[in-house]
Amino acid sequence: MKSALALGLAATALATGLSLATTPSALAWNNLPCQSGGPTQSDQAVASSLSGKLNGRLKGGVNAYQMSCARAIVDVVKARGLDEHTAAIAITTTIVETNIKNLDGGDRDSRGLFQQRPSMNWGTPEQVVDPVHATNEFINHLVKVSNWHSKPIGEVCQDVQHSGTPTAYYGQAHDGEVIADALWGAGAPSKAALYSSDFNGNGSTDYAVWRESDLMYNILFDSGGEYVRDWGSPGEIPVAGDFNGNGNSDYVTFTQETGMWHILFDDGGVYDRQWGNPGDIPVAGDFNGNGKSDYVTYRPSDGTWHILFDDGGFYERQWGSPGEIPVGGDFNGNGHSDYVTYSPEDGVWHILFDSGGVYERQWGSPGEVPVSGDFNGNGNADYVTYRPEDGMWRILFDDGSGVYERPYGGPNYRPI
Repeated sequence: MKSALALGLAATALATGLSLATTPSALAWNNLPCQSGGPTQSDQAVASSLSGKLNGRLKGGVNAYQMSCARAIVDVVKARGLDEHTAAIAITTTIVETNIKNLDGGDRDSRGLFQQRPSMNWGTPEQVVDPVHATNEFINHLVKVSNWHSKPIGEVCQDVQHSGTPTAYYGQAHDGEVIADALWGAGAPSKAALYSSDFNGNGSTDYAVWRESDLMYNILFDSGGEYVRDWGSPGEIPVAGDFNGNGNSDYVTFTQETGMWHILFDDGGVYDRQWGNPGDIPVAGDFNGNGKSDYVTYRPSDGTWHILFDDGGFYERQWGSPGEIPVGGDFNGNGHSDYVTYSPEDGVWHILFDSGGVYERQWGSPGEVPVSGDFNGNGNADYVTYRPEDGMWRILFDDGSGVYERPYGGPNYRPI
Protein backbone atom coordinates (compact mmCIF):
# COMPACT_ATOMS: atom_id res chain seq x y z
CA MET A 1 0.00 0.00 0.00
CA LYS A 2 1.38 3.42 -0.91
CA SER A 3 2.15 6.02 1.74
CA ALA A 4 0.16 9.22 1.88
CA LEU A 5 3.11 11.06 0.34
CA ALA A 6 3.37 8.59 -2.53
CA LEU A 7 -0.37 8.79 -3.13
CA GLY A 8 -0.19 12.56 -3.16
CA LEU A 9 2.68 12.51 -5.61
CA ALA A 10 0.88 10.07 -7.84
CA ALA A 11 -2.18 12.29 -7.88
CA THR A 12 -0.03 15.25 -8.81
CA ALA A 13 1.65 13.25 -11.56
CA LEU A 14 -1.72 12.28 -12.97
CA ALA A 15 -2.76 15.91 -13.10
CA THR A 16 0.42 17.41 -14.51
CA GLY A 17 2.16 14.70 -16.48
CA LEU A 18 5.19 14.72 -14.16
CA SER A 19 6.46 12.51 -11.38
CA LEU A 20 8.96 12.82 -8.57
CA ALA A 21 11.72 10.23 -8.41
CA THR A 22 11.17 10.03 -4.66
CA THR A 23 8.28 7.64 -5.23
CA PRO A 24 9.22 4.05 -4.32
CA SER A 25 8.73 2.76 -7.86
CA ALA A 26 11.07 5.34 -9.37
CA LEU A 27 13.97 4.24 -7.21
CA ALA A 28 14.06 0.86 -8.95
CA TRP A 29 14.51 2.11 -12.51
CA ASN A 30 17.70 1.87 -14.57
CA ASN A 31 19.91 4.72 -15.74
CA LEU A 32 19.92 5.46 -19.47
CA PRO A 33 22.87 7.24 -21.15
CA CYS A 34 22.85 11.02 -21.34
CA GLN A 35 25.74 11.20 -23.81
CA SER A 36 26.28 9.01 -26.87
CA GLY A 37 29.82 8.17 -25.77
CA GLY A 38 28.97 7.88 -22.10
CA PRO A 39 30.60 9.87 -19.30
CA THR A 40 34.01 11.35 -20.05
CA GLN A 41 37.08 11.83 -17.92
CA SER A 42 36.17 15.50 -17.83
CA ASP A 43 32.81 14.57 -16.33
CA GLN A 44 34.67 12.65 -13.64
CA ALA A 45 36.97 15.60 -13.12
CA VAL A 46 34.02 17.95 -12.62
CA ALA A 47 32.41 15.46 -10.24
CA SER A 48 35.62 15.29 -8.21
CA SER A 49 35.90 19.07 -8.14
CA LEU A 50 32.46 19.31 -6.48
CA SER A 51 33.48 17.22 -3.49
CA GLY A 52 32.46 19.02 -0.30
CA LYS A 53 30.66 21.82 -2.14
CA LEU A 54 27.14 20.38 -2.28
CA ASN A 55 24.84 20.65 0.73
CA GLY A 56 21.52 19.18 -0.39
CA ARG A 57 20.56 15.62 -1.16
CA LEU A 58 23.74 15.30 -3.25
CA LYS A 59 26.07 16.36 -0.44
CA GLY A 60 27.58 12.87 -0.39
CA GLY A 61 29.00 13.55 -3.85
CA VAL A 62 28.16 13.06 -7.51
CA ASN A 63 29.64 10.83 -10.17
CA ALA A 64 30.69 11.15 -13.79
CA TYR A 65 27.38 9.80 -15.07
CA GLN A 66 25.39 12.44 -13.23
CA MET A 67 27.69 15.15 -14.56
CA SER A 68 27.29 13.81 -18.09
CA CYS A 69 23.54 14.28 -17.67
CA ALA A 70 23.95 17.76 -16.22
CA ARG A 71 26.30 18.59 -19.09
CA ALA A 72 23.62 17.54 -21.57
CA ILE A 73 21.26 20.03 -19.93
CA VAL A 74 23.85 22.82 -20.02
CA ASP A 75 24.57 22.19 -23.70
CA VAL A 76 20.89 22.58 -24.59
CA VAL A 77 20.59 25.76 -22.54
CA LYS A 78 23.60 27.24 -24.32
CA ALA A 79 22.31 26.16 -27.73
CA ARG A 80 19.12 28.11 -27.07
CA GLY A 81 21.07 31.23 -26.17
CA LEU A 82 20.01 31.18 -22.53
CA ASP A 83 22.18 31.77 -19.49
CA GLU A 84 23.73 29.88 -16.59
CA HIS A 85 20.78 30.75 -14.33
CA THR A 86 18.51 28.85 -16.69
CA ALA A 87 20.79 25.83 -16.45
CA ALA A 88 20.69 26.07 -12.65
CA ILE A 89 16.87 25.95 -12.70
CA ALA A 90 16.82 22.89 -14.94
CA ILE A 91 19.52 21.05 -12.98
CA THR A 92 17.80 21.83 -9.67
CA THR A 93 14.64 20.26 -11.07
CA THR A 94 16.44 17.06 -12.03
CA ILE A 95 18.11 16.82 -8.62
CA VAL A 96 14.66 16.55 -7.06
CA GLU A 97 13.10 14.41 -9.78
CA THR A 98 15.87 11.87 -10.40
CA ASN A 99 19.12 12.88 -8.69
CA ILE A 100 20.25 13.94 -12.19
CA LYS A 101 19.70 10.50 -13.71
CA ASN A 102 18.03 9.62 -16.98
CA LEU A 103 15.66 6.96 -15.64
CA ASP A 104 13.96 4.47 -17.92
CA GLY A 105 10.78 4.61 -15.86
CA GLY A 106 8.99 6.17 -12.93
CA ASP A 107 5.53 6.65 -11.50
CA ARG A 108 2.91 5.63 -14.06
CA ASP A 109 4.51 6.36 -17.48
CA SER A 110 6.98 8.99 -16.26
CA ARG A 111 10.49 8.68 -17.70
CA GLY A 112 13.75 10.54 -18.14
CA LEU A 113 15.67 13.26 -16.33
CA PHE A 114 12.61 15.39 -15.65
CA GLN A 115 10.16 12.47 -15.21
CA GLN A 116 7.97 13.68 -18.07
CA ARG A 117 4.91 11.67 -19.11
CA PRO A 118 4.24 10.74 -22.75
CA SER A 119 0.54 10.40 -21.96
CA MET A 120 0.50 14.07 -20.98
CA ASN A 121 2.05 15.32 -24.23
CA TRP A 122 5.67 15.76 -23.11
CA GLY A 123 6.82 13.59 -26.01
CA THR A 124 6.95 9.96 -27.06
CA PRO A 125 8.42 7.37 -24.67
CA GLU A 126 11.64 7.58 -26.67
CA GLN A 127 11.72 11.38 -26.69
CA VAL A 128 11.31 11.92 -22.95
CA VAL A 129 14.45 9.87 -22.27
CA ASP A 130 16.40 11.91 -24.83
CA PRO A 131 18.08 14.59 -22.68
CA VAL A 132 18.01 17.09 -25.55
CA HIS A 133 14.28 16.72 -26.16
CA ALA A 134 13.48 16.58 -22.44
CA THR A 135 15.48 19.72 -21.65
CA ASN A 136 13.95 21.60 -24.55
CA GLU A 137 10.46 20.63 -23.38
CA PHE A 138 11.29 21.77 -19.87
CA ILE A 139 12.54 25.11 -21.20
CA ASN A 140 9.48 25.50 -23.40
CA HIS A 141 7.32 25.35 -20.27
CA LEU A 142 9.77 27.39 -18.20
CA VAL A 143 9.76 30.46 -20.42
CA LYS A 144 5.98 30.65 -20.16
CA VAL A 145 6.20 31.20 -16.39
CA SER A 146 5.69 34.83 -15.43
CA ASN A 147 8.91 36.47 -14.17
CA TRP A 148 10.66 33.11 -14.26
CA HIS A 149 14.13 34.63 -14.45
CA SER A 150 13.72 36.79 -11.35
CA LYS A 151 11.80 34.43 -9.06
CA PRO A 152 13.60 32.12 -6.59
CA ILE A 153 14.78 28.97 -8.34
CA GLY A 154 12.73 26.67 -6.14
CA GLU A 155 9.57 28.58 -6.90
CA VAL A 156 10.18 28.49 -10.64
CA CYS A 157 10.83 24.74 -10.60
CA GLN A 158 7.51 24.26 -8.85
CA ASP A 159 5.76 26.49 -11.38
CA VAL A 160 6.91 24.15 -14.15
CA GLN A 161 6.61 20.79 -12.39
CA HIS A 162 3.51 21.36 -10.19
CA SER A 163 4.83 19.00 -7.54
CA GLY A 164 2.70 17.60 -4.74
CA THR A 165 5.43 18.83 -2.37
CA PRO A 166 5.80 22.47 -3.48
CA THR A 167 8.86 23.21 -1.33
CA ALA A 168 10.88 20.21 -2.52
CA TYR A 169 13.02 22.26 -4.91
CA TYR A 170 14.02 25.05 -2.55
CA GLY A 171 16.54 23.00 -0.63
CA GLN A 172 18.29 21.84 -3.80
CA ALA A 173 18.67 25.21 -5.53
CA HIS A 174 22.12 25.81 -4.06
CA ASP A 175 23.45 22.57 -5.51
CA GLY A 176 21.81 23.27 -8.85
CA GLU A 177 23.64 26.58 -9.02
CA VAL A 178 26.97 25.07 -7.98
CA ILE A 179 26.75 22.31 -10.59
CA ALA A 180 25.65 24.72 -13.32
CA ASP A 181 28.56 27.01 -12.48
CA ALA A 182 31.06 24.13 -12.59
CA LEU A 183 29.85 23.07 -16.03
CA TRP A 184 29.17 26.44 -17.57
CA GLY A 185 32.69 27.85 -17.70
CA ALA A 186 33.12 31.06 -19.64
CA GLY A 187 31.08 30.17 -22.71
CA ALA A 188 33.73 29.72 -25.35
CA PRO A 189 36.73 28.19 -23.56
CA SER A 190 39.76 30.35 -22.97
CA LYS A 191 42.46 29.36 -25.44
CA ALA A 192 44.96 30.76 -22.98
CA ALA A 193 43.68 28.28 -20.38
CA LEU A 194 43.87 25.31 -22.75
CA TYR A 195 47.33 26.15 -24.05
CA SER A 196 50.34 28.05 -22.80
CA SER A 197 50.72 31.14 -24.89
CA ASP A 198 47.90 33.40 -25.99
CA PHE A 199 49.12 36.63 -24.47
CA ASN A 200 46.88 38.97 -26.44
CA GLY A 201 43.75 36.86 -25.99
CA ASN A 202 42.81 36.66 -29.67
CA GLY A 203 42.32 32.88 -29.72
CA SER A 204 45.52 31.99 -31.58
CA THR A 205 48.73 30.83 -29.95
CA ASP A 206 51.69 33.20 -29.93
CA TYR A 207 55.36 32.27 -30.32
CA ALA A 208 56.86 32.58 -26.85
CA VAL A 209 60.24 31.63 -25.42
CA TRP A 210 61.95 32.13 -22.05
CA ARG A 211 65.66 32.56 -21.46
CA GLU A 212 67.00 31.60 -18.04
CA SER A 213 70.08 33.83 -18.31
CA ASP A 214 68.00 37.01 -18.09
CA LEU A 215 64.63 35.53 -16.98
CA MET A 216 62.90 37.14 -19.94
CA TYR A 217 59.70 36.11 -21.64
CA ASN A 218 60.07 36.95 -25.34
CA ILE A 219 56.73 36.95 -27.16
CA LEU A 220 56.09 37.22 -30.88
CA PHE A 221 52.37 37.77 -31.32
CA ASP A 222 50.68 35.90 -34.12
CA SER A 223 49.64 39.33 -35.41
CA GLY A 224 53.28 40.37 -35.71
CA GLY A 225 54.08 42.56 -32.71
CA GLU A 226 56.65 41.65 -30.08
CA TYR A 227 56.80 42.01 -26.29
CA VAL A 228 59.40 41.26 -23.61
CA ARG A 229 58.68 40.74 -19.92
CA ASP A 230 60.89 39.53 -17.06
CA TRP A 231 59.54 36.90 -14.65
CA GLY A 232 61.04 33.94 -12.86
CA SER A 233 64.16 32.79 -11.07
CA PRO A 234 67.12 30.66 -12.13
CA GLY A 235 66.29 26.96 -12.31
CA GLU A 236 62.55 27.43 -12.70
CA ILE A 237 60.48 26.03 -15.58
CA PRO A 238 58.33 28.46 -17.62
CA VAL A 239 54.71 27.47 -18.22
CA ALA A 240 52.16 30.25 -18.87
CA GLY A 241 48.39 29.69 -18.81
CA ASP A 242 45.25 31.67 -18.01
CA PHE A 243 44.78 31.26 -14.27
CA ASN A 244 42.27 34.06 -13.72
CA GLY A 245 40.10 33.20 -16.71
CA ASN A 246 40.24 36.60 -18.42
CA GLY A 247 41.28 35.16 -21.78
CA ASN A 248 44.93 36.24 -21.67
CA SER A 249 47.92 34.12 -20.72
CA ASP A 250 49.66 34.86 -17.45
CA TYR A 251 53.40 34.58 -16.80
CA VAL A 252 54.06 31.42 -14.83
CA THR A 253 57.11 29.54 -13.62
CA PHE A 254 57.39 26.30 -11.67
CA THR A 255 60.04 25.40 -9.09
CA GLN A 256 60.66 21.70 -9.62
CA GLU A 257 62.33 21.10 -6.27
CA THR A 258 59.39 22.38 -4.22
CA GLY A 259 56.41 22.08 -6.56
CA MET A 260 55.71 25.80 -6.22
CA TRP A 261 53.87 27.69 -8.97
CA HIS A 262 54.72 31.40 -9.30
CA ILE A 263 52.13 33.42 -11.24
CA LEU A 264 52.36 36.97 -12.51
CA PHE A 265 48.87 37.77 -13.76
CA ASP A 266 48.63 39.76 -16.95
CA ASP A 267 46.96 42.54 -14.90
CA GLY A 268 49.95 42.78 -12.54
CA GLY A 269 48.90 40.68 -9.54
CA VAL A 270 51.12 37.96 -8.11
CA TYR A 271 50.20 34.58 -6.64
CA ASP A 272 52.08 31.48 -5.45
CA ARG A 273 50.57 28.00 -5.14
CA GLN A 274 52.14 24.70 -4.15
CA TRP A 275 51.21 21.68 -6.25
CA GLY A 276 53.67 19.00 -7.20
CA ASN A 277 56.49 16.84 -5.93
CA PRO A 278 60.21 17.07 -6.66
CA GLY A 279 60.86 16.02 -10.23
CA ASP A 280 57.31 16.64 -11.47
CA ILE A 281 56.88 18.47 -14.79
CA PRO A 282 54.33 21.31 -15.06
CA VAL A 283 51.73 21.20 -17.85
CA ALA A 284 49.43 23.89 -19.21
CA GLY A 285 45.79 22.86 -19.38
CA ASP A 286 42.12 23.32 -18.55
CA PHE A 287 40.88 19.83 -17.75
CA ASN A 288 37.40 20.68 -16.47
CA GLY A 289 36.66 23.15 -19.27
CA ASN A 290 35.70 26.07 -17.02
CA GLY A 291 37.88 28.61 -18.81
CA LYS A 292 40.67 28.72 -16.23
CA SER A 293 44.00 26.91 -16.20
CA ASP A 294 44.40 24.16 -13.64
CA TYR A 295 47.57 23.28 -11.75
CA VAL A 296 48.78 20.17 -13.54
CA THR A 297 51.93 18.13 -13.07
CA TYR A 298 53.19 15.02 -14.80
CA ARG A 299 55.29 12.50 -12.89
CA PRO A 300 57.88 10.96 -15.25
CA SER A 301 58.54 8.00 -12.95
CA ASP A 302 55.07 6.51 -13.45
CA GLY A 303 53.34 8.61 -16.14
CA THR A 304 50.71 9.94 -13.74
CA TRP A 305 48.97 13.27 -14.28
CA HIS A 306 48.08 15.12 -11.06
CA ILE A 307 45.46 17.84 -11.51
CA LEU A 308 44.51 20.47 -8.95
CA PHE A 309 41.46 22.26 -10.29
CA ASP A 310 41.30 26.00 -9.86
CA ASP A 311 38.32 25.52 -7.53
CA GLY A 312 40.15 23.15 -5.18
CA GLY A 313 39.19 19.64 -6.35
CA PHE A 314 41.79 17.23 -7.66
CA TYR A 315 42.09 14.28 -10.02
CA GLU A 316 44.75 11.77 -11.08
CA ARG A 317 45.14 9.87 -14.34
CA GLN A 318 47.88 7.61 -15.68
CA TRP A 319 48.96 8.23 -19.27
CA GLY A 320 52.53 8.07 -20.44
CA SER A 321 55.65 5.93 -20.58
CA PRO A 322 59.23 6.49 -19.40
CA GLY A 323 61.05 9.11 -21.42
CA GLU A 324 57.94 10.72 -22.88
CA ILE A 325 57.25 14.44 -22.54
CA PRO A 326 53.82 15.75 -21.43
CA VAL A 327 52.06 18.31 -23.62
CA GLY A 328 48.97 20.41 -23.00
CA GLY A 329 46.29 20.73 -25.64
CA ASP A 330 42.71 20.24 -26.77
CA PHE A 331 43.06 17.98 -29.80
CA ASN A 332 39.37 17.29 -30.40
CA GLY A 333 38.19 20.86 -29.87
CA ASN A 334 35.65 20.14 -27.11
CA GLY A 335 36.98 22.76 -24.71
CA HIS A 336 38.74 20.29 -22.38
CA SER A 337 42.44 19.49 -22.33
CA ASP A 338 43.46 15.99 -23.36
CA TYR A 339 46.25 13.83 -21.94
CA VAL A 340 49.12 13.98 -24.42
CA THR A 341 52.69 12.75 -24.38
CA TYR A 342 55.44 13.00 -26.98
CA SER A 343 58.18 10.42 -27.66
CA PRO A 344 61.39 12.35 -28.45
CA GLU A 345 63.05 9.31 -30.04
CA ASP A 346 60.53 8.88 -32.84
CA GLY A 347 58.41 12.05 -32.73
CA VAL A 348 55.15 10.19 -32.01
CA TRP A 349 52.34 12.00 -30.21
CA HIS A 350 50.23 9.79 -27.93
CA ILE A 351 46.79 11.28 -27.20
CA LEU A 352 44.22 10.09 -24.69
CA PHE A 353 41.14 12.20 -25.33
CA ASP A 354 39.16 13.35 -22.31
CA SER A 355 36.24 11.42 -23.84
CA GLY A 356 38.29 8.20 -23.67
CA GLY A 357 39.49 7.61 -27.25
CA VAL A 358 43.13 7.15 -28.18
CA TYR A 359 45.09 8.48 -31.17
CA GLU A 360 48.71 8.57 -32.31
CA ARG A 361 50.38 10.87 -34.82
CA GLN A 362 53.99 11.19 -35.93
CA TRP A 363 55.38 14.69 -36.12
CA GLY A 364 58.85 15.61 -34.98
CA SER A 365 62.52 14.73 -35.30
CA PRO A 366 65.19 13.78 -32.75
CA GLY A 367 66.29 16.79 -30.72
CA GLU A 368 63.02 18.66 -31.13
CA VAL A 369 60.68 19.35 -28.23
CA PRO A 370 56.85 19.46 -28.32
CA VAL A 371 54.92 22.69 -27.79
CA SER A 372 51.30 23.27 -26.85
CA GLY A 373 49.30 25.46 -29.21
CA ASP A 374 46.48 26.25 -31.62
CA PHE A 375 48.25 28.39 -34.19
CA ASN A 376 45.44 28.77 -36.71
CA GLY A 377 42.82 29.50 -34.06
CA ASN A 378 40.34 26.86 -35.22
CA GLY A 379 39.77 25.41 -31.75
CA ASN A 380 41.90 22.28 -32.13
CA ALA A 381 45.50 21.87 -31.03
CA ASP A 382 48.13 21.58 -33.73
CA TYR A 383 51.21 19.35 -33.70
CA VAL A 384 54.08 21.70 -32.94
CA THR A 385 57.76 21.14 -32.28
CA TYR A 386 60.60 23.52 -31.47
CA ARG A 387 64.22 22.96 -32.52
CA PRO A 388 66.49 24.47 -29.84
CA GLU A 389 69.60 24.65 -32.00
CA ASP A 390 68.14 27.28 -34.33
CA GLY A 391 64.82 28.28 -32.72
CA MET A 392 62.73 26.83 -35.55
CA TRP A 393 59.04 26.24 -34.85
CA ARG A 394 57.55 23.47 -37.02
CA ILE A 395 53.74 23.30 -37.15
CA LEU A 396 51.57 20.56 -38.62
CA PHE A 397 48.05 21.98 -38.62
CA ASP A 398 45.43 19.62 -37.25
CA ASP A 399 43.03 20.20 -40.15
CA GLY A 400 45.48 18.92 -42.74
CA SER A 401 45.85 22.35 -44.35
CA GLY A 402 49.60 22.07 -44.39
CA VAL A 403 52.85 22.74 -42.60
CA TYR A 404 54.37 26.00 -41.46
CA GLU A 405 57.81 26.89 -40.13
CA ARG A 406 58.87 30.02 -38.31
CA PRO A 407 62.12 30.86 -36.48
CA TYR A 408 61.84 32.50 -33.07
CA GLY A 409 64.28 31.84 -30.28
CA GLY A 410 67.48 29.86 -30.45
CA PRO A 411 70.05 28.20 -28.19
CA ASN A 412 69.36 28.68 -24.45
CA TYR A 413 65.71 29.62 -25.06
CA ARG A 414 62.86 27.40 -23.89
CA PRO A 415 59.56 27.39 -25.80
CA ILE A 416 56.40 28.08 -23.82
